[in-house]
Amino acid sequence: MLDGVAMSVPHRHPTQAPMRAAIAGKSPDEIVELQTRGELEGEITSSDFLGAVETTPPSIAPGSLKRFEAWNAEFGCELRAPPAREVAEAPAAAPPEAEAPPNDLD
Repeated sequence: MLDGVAMSVPHRHPTQAPMRAAIAGKSPDEIVELQTRGELEGEITSSDFLGAVETTPPSIAPGSLKRFEAWNAEFGCELRAPPAREVAEAPAAAPPEAEAPPNDLD
C-alpha cells in the first residue's frame, strides 16, 4: 500500500527511464555532451511505468493499515452509488433562493 507522497514515485520514475538508459556507462563529460545535443530525452513506455510500480516499496506499515481498518470498521462508512432506480425517483432539488439567507453574525 502506498501513501499519497509515495504515489508520485511511480509517476516520476518512468519519466526518467529514457535518460537513465541513455547515460548508462557514460562518463560525466559524455553525459554533458548528450545533454548539449538534446539526446537525453526519449519515449516513455508502459513497461517503464510497470517497472516503477513493481519496484516502489510500500510506504505504509502493515500495523498502520490494520489500525485504519479497525477504525473504519467501527466508525467509517462504506460509500456506494445508489441504484439507478433511487436516482431516477429522487425529488428534484429546490431552486436557489433569490435572496441570501440572513447572516446571524450581524
